[in-house]
Amino acid sequence: MRVALPLIVLLGLATLLVAGLVFLGGGEARDAPHSPDRTGPAEPAQDLGVESAELRAPASSQELTATPGPLEPAPERAREIPAHPETALLFRVLDGRNGEPLSTFEVRLGQRFLRPLLDDEGRTRHDFPDGRVRCTGLVETQSGEEVVLAISARGFQELRVPALYVPPGRELDLGALRLERAPRIEVRVLDDRTGAPVTGARVVLLAQGSMLEPDMRPVSSDALDPFRARTDGDGRALLSSRPGEPGTLAVRHPDYAALDAELLLPLSEEHQETVRLLAPARD
Repeated sequence: MRVALPLIVLLGLATLLVAGLVFLGGGEARDAPHSPDRTGPAEPAQDLGVESAELRAPASSQELTATPGPLEPAPERAREIPAHPETALLFRVLDGRNGEPLSTFEVRLGQRFLRPLLDDEGRTRHDFPDGRVRCTGLVETQSGEEVVLAISARGFQELRVPALYVPPGRELDLGALRLERAPRIEVRVLDDRTGAPVTGARVVLLAQGSMLEPDMRPVSSDALDPFRARTDGDGRALLSSRPGEPGTLAVRHPDYAALDAELLLPLSEEHQETVRLLAPARD
């Protein structure tokens, strides 16, 4: 019995030792799948469905350049400042008899002094395609006063539209304005010696008692005065008549003597008159 007791103790210790080794070996076996293998390939990372730009390092500087960064808001285009609205007067001029548009006339506008509408070169404008007019700049009524519109065309009575007011920055459309026809006189100027037409002669129909002022204006200024004109290539000039009134037909040309013819104008709408110019007297 004394011999068996120590043996039993030794066997128990050996059993405990073996059990401990087995336990330790099992723990290492359990931990082995989670330990990285330095010689084998690395396990692929688990795909979580979201890629973090901060955790992913670029492979090279080239990739860093090629990879677009976060989008920056595009710079706003400079906003165009709208121009101050123009104050404008709109209308269309028609022949009062047949309703056809007139394309040659003169427009004047103002308060106490009527100023003509000018073209881009600063000359009085006479050409209005399809009879359409848009007046700007002449209708500014800073003091709130009304303006007067006047339209003149050869062979038509002058039309005046008073008491017009256009609010600043607004447009006023008068629609169609019809001019009533006036009796006309056609004058043909010929060379007395040769009978050839005289081009560029100044022809003026003066009312009784009126005097002819010096010819200080340019040729183009006579374009739409109803009682004065320049002869064309055929020596013809078309004026508004003064039906039933006496008058004076004055004709001037630098190469000919002055001519003043007294007329009693008929009541007919159209009248023709032919005059012949003499060569100036030589000293």
